[in-house]
Amino acid sequence: MKAVIAFVVAHHVILTVIYVFYVVALWRVFTKAHVAGWKSVVPFYNLYLLFKISWDKKMFWALFGSLLLAALMRSFSGMFVPEMLASLLTIVADIVYILMNVNLSRSFGNQGWFTLGLIFLNPAFIVILGFSTRQKYLGPQIETQNHFQTAQKR
Repeated sequence: MKAVIAFVVAHHVILTVIYVFYVVALWRVFTKAHVAGWKSVVPFYNLYLLFKISWDKKMFWALFGSLLLAALMRSFSGMFVPEMLASLLTIVADIVYILMNVNLSRSFGNQGWFTLGLIFLNPAFIVILGFSTRQKYLGPQIETQNHFQTAQKR
């Protein structure tokens, strides 16, 4: 029994250390994006600001609304149609979150493998965004700006 308690305590300590390191890295990402770093500590607000930094704050509300509606529909357990709609809304929320990570990667001038890393290994790549001196915040629509600049040069 003591071994189980020791394992659970060690597990929670390790997860707390990882979470604190993640929040510090997110603080640095926010600072690079000219947002007060302390805002990375506030739950939900930090996700709202990540959407604002990388894409559009309206998409945060689409994500939040779809998850809220999916949770509400799941309360009608045993009924096929609400369960099916809840599953679809959860998939929509996942797609919106993936697109936010794609746009966050582009906001810092990254593409390709870094974007995949940000999607699948988010905490590790947030740490890279936060602590790397090579990562500079370029704005939420960097790809659109590049196309506009090349069109002007023609």
